[in-house]
Amino acid sequence: MIIFRTDGNERIASGHIMRCLTIAQTACKLGEESCFVMADRSFSVAVENAGIKSLYLDTDFMNMEKELRVLIPILEKLRPKCVVVDSYYITEKYLEEIRKYSTTVYIDDLGSFAYPVDVLVNYNIYGEKIDYAQMYHLQKKSKPVLLLGPEYAPLRKEFRNRRRKLQPQKVKDILISTGGADFEHVSLKIARYLVIHQDMSNYRFHFLVGKLNQDVLELMKLAERAPLLIELHQNVKYMVDLMQNCDIAVSAAGSTLYELCACGIPTITYVLADNQILGAQTFAEKGLMVYAGDCRKQRDFARHVAQEIEKLANDYQLRKKMAEQMSTIVSGEGAELLVKKLII
Repeated sequence: MIIFRTDGNERIASGHIMRCLTIAQTACKLGEESCFVMADRSFSVAVENAGIKSLYLDTDFMNMEKELRVLIPILEKLRPKCVVVDSYYITEKYLEEIRKYSTTVYIDDLGSFAYPVDVLVNYNIYGEKIDYAQMYHLQKKSKPVLLLGPEYAPLRKEFRNRRRKLQPQKVKDILISTGGADFEHVSLKIARYLVIHQDMSNYRFHFLVGKLNQDVLELMKLAERAPLLIELHQNVKYMVDLMQNCDIAVSAAGSTLYELCACGIPTITYVLADNQILGAQTFAEKGLMVYAGDCRKQRDFARHVAQEIEKLANDYQLRKKMAEQMSTIVSGEGAELLVKKLII
């Protein structure tokens, strides 16, 4: 059995849950039972609908050391082959305690310290830029097995082995993806800009609205005012179809970027949290995406995004080059590669 210790809620959104679900479902497909252990029931329906067992600690997800008194008896009872931890709230002590009961795996995005684990995963495009070997050497700790880079990106089944979309000469449909919660209200800001200015009516904008988005009602009103300009998409079952029906995308710099790479959709990315900065910058440095900056630091962010959309839409050669390069960085087999490393 593989235990996944992760959380999702209105504060931290769904990213950790979704990537762990992909790995868990892949593990089940390969014959290894999986179980989610979460602080609360915020995402219980999503996990159970995915066919994965789940347990709830009824603890504070931000104070993980306190949960050990509840978690350790579970580990003693279930005796998992490994525990995959995916949370920004872990501490050195927390990981050391879990490691006493099972092989411990940590999914990292930050490179904060020399995590005391057996396997360290950082599938981000910048994963290999972080000098983990030096970090462990300086802190005099044993280096874990390192699984780094986008080849380990755990893409959902629908994104595996997808044929890259051919770039049209003329852009018509544009995807706006702002994360499961959209804490910075980016979708609302962009939708308001589009309705007020009406200078991009030659495009149709497809807004992906996450289940935790607090601006749904206002977005619905804007879509009603401009039905030919704005279309909302909620509870999307096959994300790959929505992506491949669009010509370019605007997306926060999270895991969605790797799905867009698999589809070969030229993308304008932006930052809404500190942990996204290095990823967005690296995608831009490699010429894979356009970086629109930090939405928290730009008062007129929607206008800036609109300008970047126009530039990209009017540069066919750039879009074609970006799509070709994007499709080379992910294999689509990342989840399977990870699971095979974990259960050997």
